[in-house]
Amino acid sequence: MRSTKGDKTYAGWYGSLIARLFRNKKGYSFEGAVHELVEQSIEKKNGKTAATNIVLHHYGNAEPAARKKKLQFYLELCKRKVKQSPSDSSYYELGVLQKENNNLDDAAKALKKAVELNPSHSMALYELGVVYEQQKDYDKAIKNYTESLRIKENSEAFQSLGVCYLKKGMLKEAYRNLVKAMMLNPNKYTIYNNLGAVLEKLGNYDNAVQMLTVATKLNPSNTIGFYNLGVALDKKGSFGEAIPAYEKAVELGHSKSEEIRKRIKQLKYIIASTPGYRYGFKVGG
Repeated sequence: MRSTKGDKTYAGWYGSLIARLFRNKKGYSFEGAVHELVEQSIEKKNGKTAATNIVLHHYGNAEPAARKKKLQFYLELCKRKVKQSPSDSSYYELGVLQKENNNLDDAAKALKKAVELNPSHSMALYELGVVYEQQKDYDKAIKNYTESLRIKENSEAFQSLGVCYLKKGMLKEAYRNLVKAMMLNPNKYTIYNNLGAVLEKLGNYDNAVQMLTVATKLNPSNTIGFYNLGVALDKKGSFGEAIPAYEKAVELGHSKSEEIRKRIKQLKYIIASTPGYRYGFKVGG
């Protein structure tokens, strides 16, 4: 599913269980300094919440300049909140905002404080793993992702754990955790991107192609997915099928476009020089 705002199209979506609609004149109010929520107020007044099938698209983070300004504003609110109420949730929010503002050392300090105050804060452990992963300290990232998953399983942590193992070259561990992520969230294209990359490195080209085909169908603007699909087909020897995947990656602006064009030219020469070679294969849609 894709959504459109103005002249821009956005690929994919994810569900949110945050209360967006509620009855007026019931005395309900938003609580919190940052990312204010109404759920606690509803619960205090013995109200009930339930999921609906109403679709609301939120584009608050779609514009980079507006997002940067908003994150800086939220960061200042979080700093004030920590001074007023130095709880694990306050430090967690501060850590996330520091991370989003790319202040990774400060983010780690705040998230460590959240975990110190509440050792069972699974999301603080997860976000601390994200910080270490961004700092390329994969061992510490793996440790925090694993501790987070011991408390509560979620797709994001399994995927991040799998990616860290992939970057360390521990392919079997990467595959195992990415499969768990896929089982919990079967519609996230980046999971299939990473599974395809792992399977390609393991030499399992058929299954790599299968995973990457799913990834490009879930997101037709999946630049990395199309490139990885081209690589897997290329290594499999399916040169004719690799060409359109490579061409789509170039069309989408892959950073290695010049290198990809050279490979496309080579593959076309190989095909032209091989009598009876059949090619022409549509992928991704």
